[in-house]
Amino acid sequence: MTTTGNRAAAESPRVADRVERVAAALRSHNIEAIVVDTGQEARAVVLGLIPEGSEVHSGKSKTLEEVGLFSELVESGR
Repeated sequence: MTTTGNRAAAESPRVADRVERVAAALRSHNIEAIVVDTGQEARAVVLGLIPEGSEVHSGKSKTLEEVGLFSELVESGR
């Protein structure tokens, strides 16, 4: 779906509210949910959660590729 800048801006609070409701639902089932604003923040959070020397398995993921996490994991030898 294509939106204009104004419509996207108007929907942004609705999207943020939905994301927070989903995160709260996950937390209510003892599933940790961390909400960030950007791919760069997501990458930093994920890398911060992985102890040095850990082995990480990842399937093909467009999201991991887009935020640069997949290449970071492969290149770092984690």
